[in-house]
Amino acid sequence: MIIIASKEKDLEELVMNLSKSILDQKILKRLQEISPKEKKSILKQLGHNKLAPKEYDFDFGETHVKIGVISDSHYGNKHHDYFLEAKIFKEFKNKKVDFVIDAGDLLDGHDMHYGQFWEQSDVTFEGQKKDFLQHRPYIKGVKQYFVSGNHMYNGFDKKLGFNSGKNIADCRDDLEWLADAEADIKITSKYRIKVIHPNDGMNAYAISYKIQKKYEAMGKDAPDLLIVGHYHKAGFFPYLGGYLLLPGTTESQTSFQKGKGISVSMGGWIIDLYFKKNKELSRITAEFIVK
Repeated sequence: MIIIASKEKDLEELVMNLSKSILDQKILKRLQEISPKEKKSILKQLGHNKLAPKEYDFDFGETHVKIGVISDSHYGNKHHDYFLEAKIFKEFKNKKVDFVIDAGDLLDGHDMHYGQFWEQSDVTFEGQKKDFLQHRPYIKGVKQYFVSGNHMYNGFDKKLGFNSGKNIADCRDDLEWLADAEADIKITSKYRIKVIHPNDGMNAYAISYKIQKKYEAMGKDAPDLLIVGHYHKAGFFPYLGGYLLLPGTTESQTSFQKGKGISVSMGGWIIDLYFKKNKELSRITAEFIVK
């Protein structure tokens, strides 16, 4: 259920339209006892999907799968690099990727940190969405699967009370929203990719440190390939029997990042997965596309 509580006059109608389940009756009783301001805040939370991981089965039955990987475009920020993103997607098209994975933060969001307003070309969801839909390259027959990322689920969803990722995906046939922050993609019955977009700090004493610790913490649930957006870093390396990928960004370093000592790695990846007849991985190659 998606609830948009953007106007004060809509609040009572939204409350009355809650379904008549036992749970919603309890919610309704609580909503009737609180102030309009508190009610609006709760309605926003009810309208926002929980940050739960989701799983998808994309088993192509093929022995070779080619994937384009991109992340952290931050449309709506003046530092988004349109030229670089166009080049990356041109390579995706020329190399004939089967699909694209976007690890989040397609949009720059709103009020994520002090001074963000001055770095933005547009502060609104509709403005940033329009910019993205007009300029994100389209490859016929190639789906772009994405998670929202913290700049979308914190920067828009929690403030406006609706799912910005699904809203964008509904506008183009090549876009497919997977989850807010975490999704599992089964490439074969024996090979799984996990895509996550964390909400923690971007700096660490080593580029690989945070992604290594996240992988270790997954234990038996660790995927064969872990893709982690958010950090604006690029890297690819084997670790504990699997592979870790930091996808980089198409946003150049902002003044906020400079002030925090955060460096960025600009580019995108093409990942080739080769499988044996038993659907286990035989070979993996990674190519980084830079400006």
